[in-house]
Amino acid sequence: MWRSVLINRISTIHYDIDGNGTKELIIADGENGRSNPVFNPWNYDLYDYDATKVVHIFPEMSFGCRTNFLLYENGVIEVFYSNSAAESGVDFYRISNDGFTPELMDSFTAVGHLEGEEPNLFRDIRYSKPSI
Repeated sequence: MWRSVLINRISTIHYDIDGNGTKELIIADGENGRSNPVFNPWNYDLYDYDATKVVHIFPEMSFGCRTNFLLYENGVIEVFYSNSAAESGVDFYRISNDGFTPELMDSFTAVGHLEGEEPNLFRDIRYSKPSI
């Protein structure tokens, strides 16, 4: 893994997530002041190379405040999000065989609200592929 010099706590990291020999580019912030290790580092974006140009792996997502991602040693990318205090979810991806397209492996959503004094939680498993 190669790591750049921190500039205003933003760093770039080159790491081969999927084991195909091409190092993906991760843009992150060290967030050293946070006490929760889940938020350290805070990942901002993820790019790959398709042999001719740089490719944004999740072009439809804006990482940072309410959406972020974690990387696992087995190549799984966990994208977690919160649309509000009552709704959150997590999606699990792998980078497909083309080396830059995310492939959805599993997805979970939880929505909660109050009905009078009683909390009501709805959990939705939209997609489930057991090969993670």
